[in-house]
Amino acid sequence: MIKNGNYCIFKGEEYEMTEDMDGNLLILTDNPLSIKEGFIDRFNSKVFSKIVTPHEITNCYSIRTKGKLDGKVVNISKETTDQYYIGTSDSIIAQELGLEQTDKYYYDKWIPKDQVEVFEEKIDIKF
Repeated sequence: MIKNGNYCIFKGEEYEMTEDMDGNLLILTDNPLSIKEGFIDRFNSKVFSKIVTPHEITNCYSIRTKGKLDGKVVNISKETTDQYYIGTSDSIIAQELGLEQTDKYYYDKWIPKDQVEVFEEKIDIKF
């Protein structure tokens, strides 16, 4: 599973976390049973959110899914059953790996899963 974002632990469970336009700290889930815990689907999107305070959550961290391909570290943003979508802003790495330029400073393409060693970069977030 590809994880890119900020996460925290709330009541022993991991949730993605974000901030709304009013500066409230939100935790997110796609589990409809979370309604019983006070989560709501604000936009009828099947994503349930709950406003929490920093004191209610623990172990806040940022996770980025990365991959190593031919000794080069790349970002992984999507996956299918048998492929990862990898990318980098490093033009030299992009050229060496045969990535396509898809933005002014970004290169990416789909790669078979068996060619990529996947790992996660985890950085603690302090409040």
